[in-house]
Order: sequence, then structure tokens, then C-alpha cells
Amino acid sequence: MSLSPHRFSKVTYHLKRVTEYAQKYFKLFQWKRNSRILDIGSGPGHLLFEIEPLFPKDYSEILCTDMLGEMVNYLNSQKRDPRIKAVQMDIQTTSLPSDLKGRFDFVFSCNSVMYWANISPVSFIGLCLRTNSEERSR
Repeated sequence: MSLSPHRFSKVTYHLKRVTEYAQKYFKLFQWKRNSRILDIGSGPGHLLFEIEPLFPKDYSEILCTDMLGEMVNYLNSQKRDPRIKAVQMDIQTTSLPSDLKGRFDFVFSCNSVMYWANISPVSFIGLCLRTNSEERSR
């Protein structure tokens, strides 16, 4: 599949709604210091860049994922905060890379949920989140 990341980033009909939800709900989270954040299905990053100022200022990383290499390359080429990086990954994979297991404090997706079919995102997200015992050992 080939999509133009630049053209895709111009699709903004849901930008206002995503921003409103983030403004409303992010303040309800109990953010940890130096939070590690995972964005599933980031696309070209336009939604993430819009809501990134709402994250705690001391987050340690935001890892963006997308199954399309064009989107990952475009997102990484944007001049943004160096704590934001993108990697190519398909969450429909049968195995999660070991460096992602238990790594994140917060996992979200504002650009791809509608495309998830025949997968168990709850299982995937659960593998990515740190548990209290893992938190104590870090």
C-alpha cells in the first residue's frame, strides 16, 4: 500500500475532535514522571504533533508506530522534539519485539483504531504497558 504522507497529513476533519478529547481526558490521567508513551498507528504524525503539547513536559519518550514505511520516514523527517521517534511495526504481528514488552506507561491510538480487524488490541497494549512490579525494578 502506498499513501502520500504529505497528503495524508492534510486530512484534518478529525483533528478538532482528537484535540478536544485529549484536552478533556489527559488531565484525568495519573501521569508518572518521565512517562514513556506509545502511539499506535501514527500515520504521518499530524495528530500526535497537535496533542503533544498536552503531554507532561517531562515525558521521556514518545514512540510512534505505523505499518507503512512511508509514514514512518515522513514522521521521522519532521523537525520535532528528539524524544519523539517512529518505527515501522504492524500490531497484527504474532510477536511483540522484546524491547517493547513492558516498556510504556501510556498507550494510545487516535489515528488507526478504525482499521484494526481480527486482532486483539487489548492483548497487544497489555504487553506494552509496565506493571507495578516492573516499575519497582526499574
